[in-house]
Amino acid sequence: EMAVNITRQLQEKYLVAEHSHLVSHAYGSDRSGQCIAQSALWLVQLGEVEEALQVCDHVLEDLLPKMDLQNVGNSFLMLYPIIWAMKDSGRALEAREAFKKYVLNAFTER
Repeated sequence: EMAVNITRQLQEKYLVAEHSHLVSHAYGSDRSGQCIAQSALWLVQLGEVEEALQVCDHVLEDLLPKMDLQNVGNSFLMLYPIIWAMKDSGRALEAREAFKKYVLNAFTER
């Protein structure tokens, strides 16, 4: 629960357009965004499935589209936890399409 609460605070302060590039430059990938994505799994484990799916939507709609798609490793690390949360909630096809878009297609277009 503590990790989820800290991640909620991070999510309030994190501005993808401003921070993602800087964090990726410093660490090789966007660890802040990845933490937000990972929180979807933590929320599922805590029984907060609706909030977990809101995190998934936030990652897909607000974070990934503004990140560097050439950093395929980062895209994979952003998607992996939300794929599990989405799959377990009947959204496997949507998760597969996101993986195809942000990882497979981005990798082949490099």
